Amino acid sequence: TGHALVIGLGSGITCGSVLRHPVEALDVVEIASEVVECNHYFSNENNHFISDPRAKIYIDDATSFLKTSSKKYNCIISEPSNPWIAGISDLYSVEFFNRCKSQMNTGGVLAQWFHTYDVSNEIFKLVLNTVSEVFPFVSIWKATDADIILLASVTPLSISFNEMEQKMKEPLIAQELARINMYDVPALLSTQVVSARNNPYAFNKSEVNTEKKPLLEFLAPVSLFTHESVSILDSLDERFTFQDKNLWFSEYIQQRPLTFENCMNIARYRFNSQIGDLAVAY
Repeated sequence: TGHALVIGLGSGITCGSVLRHPVEALDVVEIASEVVECNHYFSNENNHFISDPRAKIYIDDATSFLKTSSKKYNCIISEPSNPWIAGISDLYSVEFFNRCKSQMNTGGVLAQWFHTYDVSNEIFKLVLNTVSEVFPFVSIWKATDADIILLASVTPLSISFNEMEQKMKEPLIAQELARINMYDVPALLSTQVVSARNNPYAFNKSEVNTEKKPLLEFLAPVSLFTHESVSILDSLDERFTFQDKNLWFSEYIQQRPLTFENCMNIARYRFNSQIGDLAVAY
């Protein structure tokens, strides 16, 4: 429900997925008009979201848009280009995250995409430090072996497993999730690797990325050419430590023991995501 904002149009698949939910309005900010013009090539994949009256596309820089807009959002989804592209580092700055926070309703959530390929551990720490400087509650979700999603909020997020199960049974939602072999709640929860309670970067007071000191702007191109990859995420993965009790997956299985089908669905999703990673690598 409420209003949502997507930063970075791409193929529009994220927008189409958002509109499967009962949002009142969806704003989409895309800096390149060419991306908007060619989006019709992906209409079948993005559920023809452009024709949905709830959707409105703004051809603008996300920073400028947030500076001039007075709208408030329940959810902001930010998926800009890779940080080695000139100017993208501003979308990973303290100032940008503060703008997002100022335009979120109480209880709002920022879903921030990032990646672990061609990125060093130093960059990974920098991005997490920067997000956590603004949002004290940040959990890390490993969508694939190459992509992560940060769920960031000002206050702790609450969760209802009953509502999640009902939501995932809705035909349009189930159809959307089936495209990535996501068939039940345990499979979804199994992708959370770091809980907000154990975010090691919250209040860390380490160096952060800012508009005046855009460290990411200069570090990212180096990793692109050296082909470094993030390795420290495995050491933070609570699924393999005594801290796993703070993950929502652990809370779920305490209330609902896993069935054989649940285990198979987790395996299906993991296999599918690894195949996708191989396709990116080659």
